[in-house]
Amino acid sequence: MTYTWEALGRTDEGWKVFVHFEAPGGGRFLGDHEPARPFVWWRSGQFIRYTKTVTIPHNARRGDYVMWMGVYRGHERRPVSAPDARVRVRDERAAVGVVKVQR
Repeated sequence: MTYTWEALGRTDEGWKVFVHFEAPGGGRFLGDHEPARPFVWWRSGQFIRYTKTVTIPHNARRGDYVMWMGVYRGHERRPVSAPDARVRVRDERAAVGVVKVQR
């Protein structure tokens, strides 16, 4: 997966990215990670792009998995908002795409 972020300000240390792939019928796998450059290094106005491999478990069912993303530190999640009403936001995470699993 290739991630592209726009830094809108500064943040403190320890934040990571969570990525949950969820199927409507209950299947799920994760792609949580630390960004290639820690958030604390980011400066307002920068665009940060990096690629991370996401492993689909061998027992993942076929179908469409919604890709939910957010930022967390320990048990805390950063608040999430979307400037576009078409982006679903729930539980401090945003639905940013769909991955189709075919076997």
